[in-house]
Amino acid sequence: MTPEEKFLAGEALFKIECDRALAEIKAQNPEFNEEDCQCELRRRLKLQRRMEWEEVTNRQQQLRETNRTDFLKSNGAPNVNR
Repeated sequence: MTPEEKFLAGEALFKIECDRALAEIKAQNPEFNEEDCQCELRRRLKLQRRMEWEEVTNRQQQLRETNRTDFLKSNGAPNVNR
């Protein structure tokens, strides 16, 4: 699969998942019109993006702490705990 085909496949999968999510939103909120459903989908996507970013940020912090501890231990610092 070429990079272009992979990109287009990813785009298609995202569209399928958005359609699935919209159907779920409509089923959960029968009083919502199309605009309300789209707004809720955007809210959920933003929330997902924020959660993923926080996960990345937390992992980076863990790696920094591990690297700091490993550095201190390798340089003979006393009483270094993980």
